[in-house]
Amino acid sequence: MNLYGTYWILSTFPVLVTISIIVIACICMLPVGREFFEGLGYNTSLAAQIGDVFLGLIIMITAMVLQRNPVLPGWVVSGYFQFVMFDLAALIAVIAIIMPAPMVMDKFHNVFVVPLFVYFLTTSAPVLYYGGTTQEWCVGLNCFGIWIALLIFDAATGRLPQQQYLYEHHGIRLPAWEGKFKWLPPK
Repeated sequence: MNLYGTYWILSTFPVLVTISIIVIACICMLPVGREFFEGLGYNTSLAAQIGDVFLGLIIMITAMVLQRNPVLPGWVVSGYFQFVMFDLAALIAVIAIIMPAPMVMDKFHNVFVVPLFVYFLTTSAPVLYYGGTTQEWCVGLNCFGIWIALLIFDAATGRLPQQQYLYEHHGIRLPAWEGKFKWLPPK
């Protein structure tokens, strides 16, 4: 069976390599980049700090399923399905490029991290459903549910606009933020 896109990556690379790349690119880069560009490494979003680990676990489970060479429906392994899901992720990236994001790492998250997770997770779902065990499917659903719950918590507690959260809850105000946020009062 010829595999395309994410399936080729997940079935070819060792699982630890795959998850390491995802953790470094999607979780570790944000606070490091913010330290470099803004002067403070931070990430107030629990969905990004903890939830992205759970999303990475879904991708890791998908890699383990694919490495067992499961029998999957033709539409799942078709290059067309990969192409459509990649286009969806690319569309999200284009929208993120157009939408304003005042800080560099916010733009990085919206243009790179979100589309990457969308692409990998939309292609992971049918693999887990058709090729995974009941336990793998349930763990995947629970991991996604935990991420959703953390995202709802972040939204409810005001953690998503991270710079505003740091200023309002911890009094942190960075020089890199000056003039970029309407909510930030002048000094």
